[in-house]
Amino acid sequence: MLRKTMKGRCFAISRQGMYMMVPEDTKLGDYVCVLLGCDIPVVIGMRNEEMVLIGECYADMLMDGQWLQSVEDDPDIFPLR
Repeated sequence: MLRKTMKGRCFAISRQGMYMMVPEDTKLGDYVCVLLGCDIPVVIGMRNEEMVLIGECYADMLMDGQWLQSVEDDPDIFPLR
């Protein structure tokens, strides 16, 4: 079961020191985002001069809406394609 769950994922550490499991296509400089209405965080990155969804990820402190408790300012809004 673990092998199936981990397929296509790799371990990463954010600049803030958060441990995460991210899609293997994630690159340095990509963003971990919590999209409103989405149950889990996702990785978004620049590819061919466009912001694109790389895939879902696991970041312990961002799961289950915990990030909402730490948001002080308005969320950033940007287009995805």
